[in-house]
Amino acid sequence: MDARRGFTLIELLVVIAI
Repeated sequence: MDARRGFTLIELLVVIAI
């Protein structure tokens, strides 16, 4: 999706989990 910041679905889930 947004490769500009290297954000992936997994990273997004991790951020939400925190």
